[in-house]
This record gives sequence, structure tokens and C-alpha cells, in this order.
Amino acid sequence: MYVTQARPGSAAAPPLFDVQALLGRQDDDLPLVYARQVAEAIAADAAAAAAAGNGGADPGMAAAPPVLVGVAMRDHSPEAFQQVLAALPQVRVW
Repeated sequence: MYVTQARPGSAAAPPLFDVQALLGRQDDDLPLVYARQVAEAIAADAAAAAAAGNGGADPGMAAAPPVLVGVAMRDHSPEAFQQVLAALPQVRVW
């Protein structure tokens, strides 16, 4: 999945992301939702880190870079994906 930020967030509205399936099944929306949530988590963490370095500037105003997300899960349950999202801040490769 290729995720780009179509509109940066602000105090009035959250950021808007565009998700495109590049490979794999095109008829399943669940990987698109998962990729969007991963991109949102990465953007929120990166914006918070940038705001901490900028003296508390509005973290929602920063544009997030495009993200290439591969989704390969045996267990497609929401609980399993919540575990993936919870582990993202520990990995922090962005």
C-alpha cells in the first residue's frame, strides 16, 4: 500500500490520507484500512516529536512524507492489528 497525506491536519480537522493498493488483492478493503491506520500512527508520532523539538508548535500542521506499507497478516482480527499498532512506537524507524 502506498499512503500519501492529501491534506495536513489542523486544530479544526484531522489530516486526510490517500491509500493506493500497488500489489496484491484489489478487492479487499481491510488492508487499506490497516495501511491508513499505520500511516496515521506514524504521522502522529513524527508530528509530536517535531512539535517537542519546536517548542510545542501545532503538531498537526506538519505534512507527513509518503509511506510504503506492506500488510501481511495471518490473523486479520482487529485485536491482532491493535497489537501491531501498539508495537509501532517501540520500533520507530521513521
